Amino acid sequence: MNLRETILNSDDLVKEVMVIPEWDVTINVCSMTGKQRADLLDKAKEGEAKGQDLADFYSKILAMTVRDPEDNSLIFTEEDYDALMDKNVKVIERVVEVSLKINGLSNDSIEEAEGN
Repeated sequence: MNLRETILNSDDLVKEVMVIPEWDVTINVCSMTGKQRADLLDKAKEGEAKGQDLADFYSKILAMTVRDPEDNSLIFTEEDYDALMDKNVKVIERVVEVSLKINGLSNDSIEEAEGN
């Protein structure tokens, strides 16, 4: 396998296992792909222009980063956005916080990157 193939075939997603006692599940919160992150940031900019709220942004992050630890598949889709926002806010905040950190979107991640 050449270098290009090695890079393109590598599993480079960062994963953090989270036990969610309120849901009685264990999930993986994973890094986004470059395409997912660009799409998220584009949609966030569009949402700001349309006056969309934080719930929409949180739903998108959860749908893009929460994976099944068994097969690494994404658990949620766009159809789940409203149902996700009906869940416990403290749980949502914990998962979103981890996702933002892993994906370099939290204030701490940005400050850390700027310090390097």
